[in-house]
Amino acid sequence: MVDLLENIYGSTVQHGPHNNRVYVLRLAADRTGVLLPQLEQLAKTNGYGKIFAKIPSTSRQQFLSAGYIKEADIPLFYSGKTACCFVSKFFFDRQRTDEDFTNLLRIIKHGKTEIKGNAGSIPQFPVELCTTADAEELSIFYRNLFESYPFPVFDAVYLHQTMRQNVQYYCIREEKKIVAAAAIESNEADKYAEMTDFATIPSWRGKGLAACLLRHMDQVACSSGILTAFTIARATSYGMNRVFQNCGYTYSGLLINNTQIGGSIQSMTVWYRHYV
Repeated sequence: MVDLLENIYGSTVQHGPHNNRVYVLRLAADRTGVLLPQLEQLAKTNGYGKIFAKIPSTSRQQFLSAGYIKEADIPLFYSGKTACCFVSKFFFDRQRTDEDFTNLLRIIKHGKTEIKGNAGSIPQFPVELCTTADAEELSIFYRNLFESYPFPVFDAVYLHQTMRQNVQYYCIREEKKIVAAAAIESNEADKYAEMTDFATIPSWRGKGLAACLLRHMDQVACSSGILTAFTIARATSYGMNRVFQNCGYTYSGLLINNTQIGGSIQSMTVWYRHYV
């Protein structure tokens, strides 16, 4: 099942039953007034549980006035100047959650923790840039590790297409087989990038592979002119939240019941870092 990606009044919007939401990935700020009622109608007509939007802070008040709440924000996000806000509007009690985020909040409060390996240092593994020739293997890798995912990374055609656009996939191999992977989705115009699609096979978890990938991707993004990196991680994945905190990312907020991943709709954390 794949949610639709379409242009609505100039904004890029993903929606569908898979994530059970409307997601505004890129806002055409000058048409927010006509977009907002369309988003509302889309959610109500299809019975979606949430409208979620990543927007410049200059448009925040229009969304708040329409009943949205701010769940996270990132300063100096767009071209190192304008802040980004993650705002949401909930339907059908989707804002309610039985999850306990005590451990997550403990991680954030107590700061960096040692990464397993050598006195808190990040182990070094050879990191490879995936090519379109790797798309089939990469799709199988993700399919074997996730029961569900918010974007169609199980589809080799999708991976092939995104590789040719604005996504770089990286992997670590053992005996020529992928044991860990992640991706950079870059917006060169606004100079930000999302660090995403992290996965490690069970037998290699806890060895620092995700941190190794992230450090490598931070170097790539910084050297290419990106000013801000961010991620949206599973709130219940304490290991990944520790990785981002240990690698210099700042916690930005909690997105309640936001994303279809691992077989259910889960709450997500937002982390970011500035390179300059």
